[in-house]
Order: sequence, then C-alpha cells, then structure tokens
Amino acid sequence: MSGLSILSKQIRLNDGLYCLNDLHKAAGYKAKHRPNQFLRTEQTKALIEEIEGCADMRTPVLTKHGLGTFVSKEVVYAYAMWISPKFHLLVIHAFDHVQQKPKQMPRANPLDYQRILMVIEDGQVTDTQHLDPQKFVTSYDLLPEQLRYAFDIKTSQLLSISNAVNQKLTQLIEYS
Repeated sequence: MSGLSILSKQIRLNDGLYCLNDLHKAAGYKAKHRPNQFLRTEQTKALIEEIEGCADMRTPVLTKHGLGTFVSKEVVYAYAMWISPKFHLLVIHAFDHVQQKPKQMPRANPLDYQRILMVIEDGQVTDTQHLDPQKFVTSYDLLPEQLRYAFDIKTSQLLSISNAVNQKLTQLIEYS
C-alpha cells in the first residue's frame, strides 16, 4: 500500500511501516499528542507486546534516527484512537480509500469525469473552472470529512455548501 495521505499530509512508508511523526503532523502537531507520549502509555506497550507475540505479524515499531518512528497499521489505528474519535475515523477512511480498487463504470454523462473547481462565497457559487485531472487533490467521498475536520465546519454549513454545489452542477449539466 502506498500513497497514504491524511488531511493533505503524506504519510511516509519505511519497510511497510508508517511514519508516526507524519501522523502527528496530520493530527495538528500538538505537544500532548507527540508520538513518544503515546508510546509510553501502558495500553500502547501492551498492544506492541501483543503484536510482537504474533508469529504472522511484523515488528510493530521501528525508530530510524533522523527519519522518525515507523509503526505497523495496528499501531497507527491505536495512535489515531488515542488522539480523538474524529482523527481515528479519518485514518480509517484514508486506509479504506487507499485499499479500494478503481471501478470501471460506464460514462453516462460527459461531466462524470471532469474536475471542476468551484469558488463558494456565503453559500453561493461565484466562479467555476475546469481543472486538469492531475490537479485533483481529494476524492468526492472524503471531501466532507476533510472540510469538517480542517475547518471545523458544522453539519448545517456542510449541507449549505453541498446544496450550492449541487445547484451549480445542475445548471452546468442543463446548459451542456
């Protein structure tokens, strides 16, 4: 698995282990959430010991001087849970997104595979531009959660944004 990204922060891999320091940055880089604090907890020590006791699992923690601390997927989940339920859910969705295989779907509409940048101000779409597919930075299914987490957007605000986007997309489809 490669290309794991959480809240636009790339998570480095080293020998199949994920960089805990990168996860710390994605979680907001708070001092109370430093990886070394997490690794000192009794629950984390017990999890690491349990993983080390499983013959079919790899080493759960590897510290590389100057590069960071790298951990197994199970320890990533535990770290995310230790941070907050919200961050834990983001990590689960990020892993799920990376694991999903792209599905071949028939093209029903020319707008299905276009990338459109929309500028939304006060709940209204003020500008739209077609984007090169290479500039697309997130997936449609992850966008609402990323917006809510990154900007602390309430569900009602997210609904207003969604309604404005749907209205503009309907107009674009009707005029094409």
